[in-house]
Amino acid sequence: MARGDVRERVLEAGYSLFSTGGFNATGVKEIVDRAGIPKGSFYAYFGSKDALGCAVIDRYWELAHDKLQHLLEEDDQPAERLKQHFRALSGDLIESEFLVSCLIGRFSGEVSGQSDSMRERLSGTFLRWSACLAQVVGQAKRKGELTTDLDPQEVADFVLNAWEGAVLRARADQHDAALKTFEKVVFASVFRAEKAAASSRSKGA
Repeated sequence: MARGDVRERVLEAGYSLFSTGGFNATGVKEIVDRAGIPKGSFYAYFGSKDALGCAVIDRYWELAHDKLQHLLEEDDQPAERLKQHFRALSGDLIESEFLVSCLIGRFSGEVSGQSDSMRERLSGTFLRWSACLAQVVGQAKRKGELTTDLDPQEVADFVLNAWEGAVLRARADQHDAALKTFEKVVFASVFRAEKAAASSRSKGA
């Protein structure tokens, strides 16, 4: 088996196990058993479990960035695109029965005080995600869909922080009420998309 293939198997195993069981509850033995390699071989590919954690965060961003490309495509309804972005994330969480949540949010609660390398990777990932959201918020502002004069980056930070909090609450409740509240409040108070859609329907009636 090629060296790169083994590394990828370890990375996939770590990603899957960390997503469902968390970082601290998942041991190296569990990871290598899932990957089908001897435990001693793990350190030939990753110097530590923290190093694997950093690689998993990088993989999370790679996958998330692919999904964000559609979000960044400009059209006449940027606020609606944002809503659909978070609605899709909500759907993934509900489909997993609240088991597989936002991996970087989950890691942030677990490892920020114990691994500087992972904390820095997490912070950078949040910054990149927020920057993507800010682009769309900026589009919404230019379209007159924003209800505030705040800088788009500040709005994006708020929306992302609110989303991560809603995910934590949904996992604790094992229910989607917090996700629905997030969508309702954000897109009724921060954006005018709902009002615009209602006005359009009224005119067409």
